[in-house]
Amino acid sequence: MMKKIKLAVWLVIISILILAAGCGMNSIDKLELYENIESTDLSGETMKSVSLSSTKEAVINNFGEPKKISEFPIQRSHISSTRISNSV
Repeated sequence: MMKKIKLAVWLVIISILILAAGCGMNSIDKLELYENIESTDLSGETMKSVSLSSTKEAVINNFGEPKKISEFPIQRSHISSTRISNSV
């Protein structure tokens, strides 16, 4: 019985310590933190992207020729799928 009480006390102490650490008693105020962080201007950046309706040519124009192409059938239909990988 005494072991269970000691275990319960230790669990409560550990829980309180975890909660205290999570609350950040000594943490910086969020507003102060955001004022000190410099931002990066990404307005001039462009992203290469494709959608599901993109053509093969659009994919190649955006990402280049693939290093490896793997084709495998989809089990529920007669359509074959193509996996394109740029990894070695």
